[in-house]
Amino acid sequence: MNLLIIGATGQTGQELVTQALASGHQVTVYIRKSWPLLTHADLKIITGQLTEKDKLVSAMRQQDAVLVTLGNPKSNKSAPLFETVMPVIINAMEQVGLKRIIKMSAMGVGETFVNAPLHYKIAAKTFLKGAFTDHERGEQLLMSSSLNWTTLHPEILVDKQKTVQPYVALSRTNLKMPINSTTRRVDVAQVMLSLLNDETTYERQVLMCSKQSH
Repeated sequence: MNLLIIGATGQTGQELVTQALASGHQVTVYIRKSWPLLTHADLKIITGQLTEKDKLVSAMRQQDAVLVTLGNPKSNKSAPLFETVMPVIINAMEQVGLKRIIKMSAMGVGETFVNAPLHYKIAAKTFLKGAFTDHERGEQLLMSSSLNWTTLHPEILVDKQKTVQPYVALSRTNLKMPINSTTRRVDVAQVMLSLLNDETTYERQVLMCSKQSH
């Protein structure tokens, strides 16, 4: 598939690029400045701001899907990132007729609040409230769009080796996620790629962690 990855320079984004290329995908990354970390015959790098709609439209032409692994820096977690950029991304996709988008979110955002362990609920209402509110506002825009969207909601992200079979489930009211679990970034990348053609996840929030049983 032809994939456009937005947020490719972050830790999870870099892993996603690596796995996508290893799986044989043609990858385009849209980033703010040149990226000397990786070169590959199937990798195209486009530089631009996320508010530059014309550049985004150009990057999205002839793509099959958009994968978003954006996140605010630790120094400014509450900045209105998704509230600002999601309208531009959605509009650009609709302009070129591109339908499939998968956005990395977080456990406890939106309707997944009911699925989250207690400590996530506390974080969502206190020190992560700004970031989670921004995620939710961006996702509400996705939900009201014409796109085939999926939001992926991992538990705390860590750098460890890939899990054989991470725990993945559609969000539903009575499902409680494992307590004290984490999610490996390599697993997030693996799951995002696995969901590309999974129509059962269209217009759905997907929960995940790296615990293999539940």
